[in-house]
Amino acid sequence: MAQNISLMGATYYDVPAVELPKSGGGLATFTDTSDGDAVAGDISSGKKAYVNGTLVVGSASLATATVSGTTLILTNGFPISV
Repeated sequence: MAQNISLMGATYYDVPAVELPKSGGGLATFTDTSDGDAVAGDISSGKKAYVNGTLVVGSASLATATVSGTTLILTNGFPISV
């Protein structure tokens, strides 16, 4: 989600991120995360994401499945469409 930014009297529209120079070199990037809606269960266990400016650490286990004849059987994790 992009935001309108005012900087030193100028307005910039639909800005998705801002990059600023760091004192030690390189750039620091600040990305708008206000439209994020994931929760820990939506993100793989141990992976990190920012949702609405807040760090969320994943708790979801990866899906595993077995095939029995022509049937796909999920044992845990995200649903799989076949």
